[in-house]
Amino acid sequence: MKRLTILITLSICSAFFFACEKNGGSTDAGKQVCLDWGKTRSEVADKMGKTHFTEDETTMYFSDYKEFAVVAYQFSSAFLSSTLVLLPGKEEDVESIGNRYLKGYTHLGLFNNTEVYSNEDNNTMAVVYPFVRNNESYVAIGWSMLSNR
Repeated sequence: MKRLTILITLSICSAFFFACEKNGGSTDAGKQVCLDWGKTRSEVADKMGKTHFTEDETTMYFSDYKEFAVVAYQFSSAFLSSTLVLLPGKEEDVESIGNRYLKGYTHLGLFNNTEVYSNEDNNTMAVVYPFVRNNESYVAIGWSMLSNR
């Protein structure tokens, strides 16, 4: 439960901060963004390629990356610990977006308007939820490591 609360908090904070920032393929999000827990900042930056990004002490933000409005990576002790993507979408898109981007995940249910998924093989928990900011609708997908193995 603590992991879920942290993931949802990270997702909401990142989403509200960057939801409207705009800097003018595959349905497997794990191949498009980095979900390799324990990677360093430079390894994540290499995977993302030459895209626009900003960063602070714990987070890297990439704008307008492929079909995503924002991709954010959070690091704990210098290693990747969670990933967030924002997609244009509405509340009715949550289920289809979850099905599209979370293949291989087990749907655990709905918690506070947030769809919760897990993938024990990848040691990953994911959440999908809608939100509106400045009259723009988004669907956020957040991933976090379940536990240190």
